[in-house]
Amino acid sequence: MFVKYCGFTRIQDITAAASMGVSAAGFVFDPRSPRCVDAGRARTLTDAIAGSAIATVGVFVGSTPQQVIEICECANISHIQVYDDEMHRCLHGFRPIIRAYRVRGADDVMRIAPPEKDDLILLDAFSPLAHGGTGRPFDWGMLAGFPFLDSTIVAGGISPDTLPLLLSVARPHGIDVSSGIEDAPGIKSSMKMASLIKQVQEAHHDRTHHA
Repeated sequence: MFVKYCGFTRIQDITAAASMGVSAAGFVFDPRSPRCVDAGRARTLTDAIAGSAIATVGVFVGSTPQQVIEICECANISHIQVYDDEMHRCLHGFRPIIRAYRVRGADDVMRIAPPEKDDLILLDAFSPLAHGGTGRPFDWGMLAGFPFLDSTIVAGGISPDTLPLLLSVARPHGIDVSSGIEDAPGIKSSMKMASLIKQVQEAHHDRTHHA
């Protein structure tokens, strides 16, 4: 399973996550977020895991396409996460894209278009206050029968306590976790990060063993 830990602000947290074998590390470039970093700080963090196989994901809200390009090149960002179709259209082909959708209800899920080649879908709970990082799940029951599950990352309210519930409902391509592995916004817990990775590995082992 693809595991993205998001909202890194500290070197000790991202190097700990890298040692655990996460798939991706996310960096928030939304000034309204308590986890926001600028391009220089993000570059310091990506340099700390240089040479690893970990994808570096820039989460962009309110930026222009040109700003996204400049930040990605400065901060060594390999993937971009965007929230609207216009940004997706403008940046298609620049970096692999995670197209994020904020889910209020089943109608939002039904309207989602098939992902472009090499792109992924991210589903998160809608909040009027923030684009992610709220710790609130949407109704995971809406994932039953979702046709693009093999290209979908689920975010919102995932923690070591709630992961078993998600996996009992659906088996998405991946998960995206921010507040569920923190002691405070932007301050990751090595214990929570390790616990969640262990659960993912055990779930994968169980699924493979019983397949």
